[in-house]
Amino acid sequence: MVLVTTFNCFSQDLKIVDVFILGTGNSNAPWSESFESGLKFSLDSNNIRYNLFTEYLDVGSFNEKNQFDLMEFLLSTKYEKINPQFLVTTGPSASHFLKENSDLFPESLKVGIRNNFEDIKNYDYYFSNNNKYAEIVSEMLRLSGADSVYVVANNDTESYAFQYNDFLSELKKEDVGITVFLNMNMDDLIESVKSLPPKSVLFCLPVAKRRGDEILNPREVVSQLNKVSSSPIFADSEIILGYGIVGGYLSSPFDLGKSVGEIIISEINGYKIEKKRATQYLYAYDWNELEKWDLTTKARKDGVFINKPLKNISVFTRWQIVLFFILLFILLFMTRLVFLILRKKKLSTQSPFIALSDRELEVAKKIYHGVSLKEIAYDFKLSDRTVSTYKKRIMEKLRVSDNSELIQFLFKNKSYLK
Repeated sequence: MVLVTTFNCFSQDLKIVDVFILGTGNSNAPWSESFESGLKFSLDSNNIRYNLFTEYLDVGSFNEKNQFDLMEFLLSTKYEKINPQFLVTTGPSASHFLKENSDLFPESLKVGIRNNFEDIKNYDYYFSNNNKYAEIVSEMLRLSGADSVYVVANNDTESYAFQYNDFLSELKKEDVGITVFLNMNMDDLIESVKSLPPKSVLFCLPVAKRRGDEILNPREVVSQLNKVSSSPIFADSEIILGYGIVGGYLSSPFDLGKSVGEIIISEINGYKIEKKRATQYLYAYDWNELEKWDLTTKARKDGVFINKPLKNISVFTRWQIVLFFILLFILLFMTRLVFLILRKKKLSTQSPFIALSDRELEVAKKIYHGVSLKEIAYDFKLSDRTVSTYKKRIMEKLRVSDNSELIQFLFKNKSYLK
């Protein structure tokens, strides 16, 4: 792993707040990106001016002790003169590192996420995982009706062992058979899931796997297993939804990041809130996977669904089809006319978004309002890749180089996004 640092600075308020994230995992991992996006969205939405520093202990790919030694060196050199107001740790390894380095940023207010229970005394705020896996397991078994559970897990690092032991202790409370694919290499794992028995499920804890020269993140691991698994797959995070899991009771790293932002804002404004915070979860499902495993009638009706099709339209008679196409032609004509009028209006008001197409402008509005790319794809019935391409075009046309500059540009010109 190469430790990555990001730096963001916004000039919306008088006071600059320094925030340091010490994470477990990889800065490019989907969980990390989603969490950081939620934090930035919360601070940006409240016009907080901040510097954000991030470093990650990639214990899933490299030796934990070596990562600790490297981090100690990095903090004593690169960050020697930095004393952030807020230190946020994510994951057991980061929590353990803080415990071993209690003098790290001594004046910082500390926020702990997915930390070891015995380490909560080291934090000013921490997010509780009470009953996290109990509800995840309960919803998985209710939805699937399975009588045996196969678990993909690692326990070769403290971080992996922490989540593995937590999950297994809850699963053992249920009257189901349990088989664990522990520390298994990816090729053997793929072969093992090809012939799982009936009435079984596969639960994937968030682990990275090496395959050849490539290191697969948890989302990529699930995606590959989904291609061959003979049983439905479950996991514990919404960032894997759409990549091969059925869904269920899932954590939301984006909402978790927003909650950390709310803590920072409360401290800045002098408001006191409870030290113990609740981790953010939701019921969410992938309709394609529900249909694949004949589980559509069992999903909670109040849950969030992706890939859910529109209701079937009844068959038209011949004259109704003709009328439909006539109305469609009129609609397209009127749409084109409205487009030309609006384009002329854009030119007259010198909108900074004049270079964007109508669809690109709609995507930009969604981004401004904090909607994730996955939700935008669902709203517009587009693929994730198509929405990502739209975002790239927007950034090119607005001449911004990264996501932070894009957010800043949108907020600066928000009057054009109404």
